[in-house]
Amino acid sequence: MSEENSVIIKSSFRNLRKKISELSHLDLVQEFFYAGIGILPFLILYSFLPSSYWEEPYRNIICAIIILSFFMVFIILNQPTSQLKVLKVNYKRNIILFTVCNLAILTFLFFRTDFGYYGLYADNYYRTAYVTQMAYSMYPQDMAIKGYSAFMAPLYWYILALIAVLFHIEPYKMIRIGFLISYYILPILLYEVWKKLVDKKSSFYITAIFFTFIANFNEITWIDHLIGYAFFVPFFIYYFENYKNKDFIKKDYIIAGLLGSLLICTFYLYFILVPIYLMIVFIQSKLKKELYEFKRKLIRISHITIFIILFSLWFWVPLTINIILIGYENHQNLFFPNYALDMPFEAYLKFNLFSIVLILGVIFILMNYSTSKFLNILGNLILSVYILYLLGFVGLLIGFPLVHYRVLVVSHYVILIAFSIFYIKFFQILRESNIIVQFKKKINLKTVEIYIIIIIIFYQNYENTVKLYKSEGYKRSVNEEIPDEVEIFRELDYKDKVFLTQYYEVAAYLPIYLFVVYNTHFSHPSALNNERIKFLKDLSECKSSKEFYDKIMNNKFGPIDYFILEPTNDNETEYLFDTAEIEYYPNRWNVKITFDAELFESSSYFERHKIKEVIIYKTIY
Repeated sequence: MSEENSVIIKSSFRNLRKKISELSHLDLVQEFFYAGIGILPFLILYSFLPSSYWEEPYRNIICAIIILSFFMVFIILNQPTSQLKVLKVNYKRNIILFTVCNLAILTFLFFRTDFGYYGLYADNYYRTAYVTQMAYSMYPQDMAIKGYSAFMAPLYWYILALIAVLFHIEPYKMIRIGFLISYYILPILLYEVWKKLVDKKSSFYITAIFFTFIANFNEITWIDHLIGYAFFVPFFIYYFENYKNKDFIKKDYIIAGLLGSLLICTFYLYFILVPIYLMIVFIQSKLKKELYEFKRKLIRISHITIFIILFSLWFWVPLTINIILIGYENHQNLFFPNYALDMPFEAYLKFNLFSIVLILGVIFILMNYSTSKFLNILGNLILSVYILYLLGFVGLLIGFPLVHYRVLVVSHYVILIAFSIFYIKFFQILRESNIIVQFKKKINLKTVEIYIIIIIIFYQNYENTVKLYKSEGYKRSVNEEIPDEVEIFRELDYKDKVFLTQYYEVAAYLPIYLFVVYNTHFSHPSALNNERIKFLKDLSECKSSKEFYDKIMNNKFGPIDYFILEPTNDNETEYLFDTAEIEYYPNRWNVKITFDAELFESSSYFERHKIKEVIIYKTIY
């Protein structure tokens, strides 16, 4: 090796060490590192605990001990008047402790199960099948329908699928692993994001209060939603509103586009608020005769949006091609539960800690709406949410409903941000005021401020924990079992095959394709779910095995490879398919379709198998 090459190699190693050293000093890296170290002793301890410790009353006592222990640690390590540096308030340390506390609770409660909150109930079935299908195919695709792209924002679930493949983990286990990883990453990441907009203290308060009151443990089934709205608000304020008044260069637009695309591809719903927000700002700008500033804002948002669209093409293009070439049925927008009618004001009317925090946040926004740019932005976001809600009610009346009730959480989040700012300013005013001089001599207001927020956080987190382990969802997660039918399907040549079956839950464990998805709202819009069910009804009316076979092989949806249906009688002369739903807003109808056994009688067209008393017909082609 020449001396010149040796010098180049040594210089490269020095630069690499320098980069690693710089990276290790980043707050974000240190926070993740120490939080990871902090949770390790708990995981080791849980592995030695007997199974009985996950049952009452031991489970309840352990959770209480964890919360009380961390409460005491927070109190001890947050002494504003202490001369010892280790005991002074440190928000970087606080976010690490807060993260470890939440993880200690969640990892304990879900340590003895492979399933997420609610097991495979409802949407968790869809999510699990989504991960399973993408882990097999290695690209974002629909959870059940063969040849279709992903239609729900796939990024989070696709990452889980890739992790499952990389570490050889059964995909169905990733729902649980995913939310545990998320509650390790998200609090620290959100804290660092808010630091770009506010100071460390405000950032910690916003993050801790958010994860205490909104992203509490009942949100662990909605991680993609959680990521969407948690980061949409600071992204919107920083980039769309340019709250820091920075001069944007091309690099800023590219970064904003990349980050925005990550949010869009994780859960896109919250971006619906942007045009409504702009309408509000336009009206305000026109009244104030500040249209020039509005035009600049509109241009900036337009440029960022172009980059967002470009970076999101991997998701939108395949979906758009499906819709153009195949067609579209609207099912997602037809979902509106009755309880959504009560939701706009429900949280404010309940007398609890959350309602008090919300009311104080709203009052603070109203008092400062016209004088503070930051609170004006927050206020306009809240208006956007309620205008969308109002449009949704109008849509209900005219038969064109909107999926809008999920955005309500954005208004709660925004109000909690305002409450965090109010809380800090309130104690700042008290410290600067001469009205309570005598009181200030007896007690340190800085101590009162931090102690009250610690008490609020830990009291509410204890309530969240109790609510979690007493819930039906938690019971489902610890009692969920892999259905016996999975082993039956394993004996078949199931890969890349389409099944007509009511054993739809198998799709959560094996990458099988379903001709019809049991829940209309899980169906790809281009799958034309209602048309498929009508086709099945027509298929059931065939008069001969040949006619039946010809229709299976020659239809717009493609062939059905396997029929695994339940006999309606002991003689097995008729088979039932009863998990179909057809949409007629505002109702969904369950459709029972029966197939005469004679339709499968020709051995030229179908192979008959019986595995563990389950009858299977395979289409020959």
